[in-house]
Amino acid sequence: MTTERISYPLNLAEQHWTVSVLRTEVETVHLRLLQDIAPRAVGKKGRYVVLLAGPPGSGKTTLGALWETLASEHHLPVTIQTLPMDGFHFPNRELDRRTIIRDGQPMLLRKIKGAPETFDLPMITSALRELGSGNVLAWPKYDRHIHDPVPNAIPVITTGIIIVEGNYLLLDEPGWRDLQLFADLTIFVACAEPLSKERLLSRAIRGGWSTESATEHWVFSDSSNWQRIMQHRLESDVLLRVETDEQIVRVK
Repeated sequence: MTTERISYPLNLAEQHWTVSVLRTEVETVHLRLLQDIAPRAVGKKGRYVVLLAGPPGSGKTTLGALWETLASEHHLPVTIQTLPMDGFHFPNRELDRRTIIRDGQPMLLRKIKGAPETFDLPMITSALRELGSGNVLAWPKYDRHIHDPVPNAIPVITTGIIIVEGNYLLLDEPGWRDLQLFADLTIFVACAEPLSKERLLSRAIRGGWSTESATEHWVFSDSSNWQRIMQHRLESDVLLRVETDEQIVRVK
């Protein structure tokens, strides 16, 4: 098997990164998947909606950006736009006002920011319903400078493939499990816990966190979110798996 890699410059959450992907992976996983989806999207009136879910650290944002780039470079007959779920976080003022019971004690939602309870599920549901209608729509984004959501920040294309990526889009819990009803296709990216931890710690440290703070956040928040997502997920139409930090395979 060839070990040749291709580099792609990507825009990830308004930051520019270059990712290196095995040529065989590009051809047998990513392009093949996109070439399978594209004709379905062309034949549909309005938007073709894909839910892309997986635990933290599984690389969903990178995948969405890579697929946008591949669709353009290989002249697929449709446009792909990736939309993040993070913009549906409750604002910090709400997180500082609402509480949840954890281990028998009340806790502010701000302490568990990133857990399912810290997202506005009715708003996500409404937005996904509207996506399928093909109406003019703007999408919220999460601003990592102010650490708060910004409403109506992303203009949404009216036709083509929309990939909505987020941790909990295929969570098998009340309310969340209904989101799949608004999707034309669902994709789950599985990632082993040690690799998820390694990636998240590295990301946090690059962002200026100390190793100690990053590890504490993993133990308190990300680890439980990983367990919840991986152990309580719906069956997806497509299943990808992160084999190593540099390789993804298609399982289903």
